[in-house]
Amino acid sequence: MRNADLQEAGALLGPETPLCAAARRIVSLWESLRPAPDLLPGRRHFDPVTVPGLLPGIWLLERVDPPAGAASDAAPRLRCRLYAAGLAERFGRDLTGRMLDEADVGFEGSAAERDFQAILADGRPRWWRGPVAMQTPRTPAAVEVVMLPLAADGRRVDMILCYARPLHALEELDGPFPSPLTPT
Repeated sequence: MRNADLQEAGALLGPETPLCAAARRIVSLWESLRPAPDLLPGRRHFDPVTVPGLLPGIWLLERVDPPAGAASDAAPRLRCRLYAAGLAERFGRDLTGRMLDEADVGFEGSAAERDFQAILADGRPRWWRGPVAMQTPRTPAAVEVVMLPLAADGRRVDMILCYARPLHALEELDGPFPSPLTPT
């Protein structure tokens, strides 16, 4: 994989984003779950059983707001509510139940953290394709990730539905790597 083919940070997900077929499928499902065009779907709308072929790549993050009395600029944290067994096997650890900033020493201040915080703030889905930071003997060269906001009330993001697909070679894509769309 060429470094020029990878993104440094996430991009806003749009109709022209060249996703792999599996990522397109989960984005299409997410869009179909919206209760109205101006509302986000909630966790109650998403049933993982409807996408059995994608289950090995699904993870679900939960917003954990700072406790009362915390600094006014304290950012919400993210707890991994679900981390697919396929991901745990591939990356050598299960993140289910863990706070991302505690589970991954490189998370704080990373592009991934900025992308997740942006989704919590603006409710806009993002997409990323790039190298994997957590290297193990089974780790792929890169991953493609879609990050889709969920909101129980349709507006305030309280969860992020993610789908990660390992990429071992450029030939696995449905098209060439794009340049970043709208950097976050």
